Amino acid sequence: MEHDPPDCSLSSNEEVSRRLEWSQLLEVVMEIHEVANGVVLDLAADRYGDVIDLVDRELECCGSWLELSVERREKLILLTATSDEADGLTAIRSMVGLDS
Repeated sequence: MEHDPPDCSLSSNEEVSRRLEWSQLLEVVMEIHEVANGVVLDLAADRYGDVIDLVDRELECCGSWLELSVERREKLILLTATSDEADGLTAIRSMVGLDS
């Protein structure tokens, strides 16, 4: 079940395109860790440019409720997505396939 993110400024077409980008990124996620108020995605380091681009664009439209950070390690990228809002946490979990 997909949940609409709170306060997203994307048009319907842009939202469909963005969901596809997340879906494609999730195909290469090595592991998903649940953390307080969100998730951490483990990705291969060679995806760094794609991840930074997506994070920058996500923060433009959803930065009012979504917090994203990227930590680059030698062979790994950690993408952390959190929200202090209940609807935001629900949207994050849905985005990464952890629907309850």
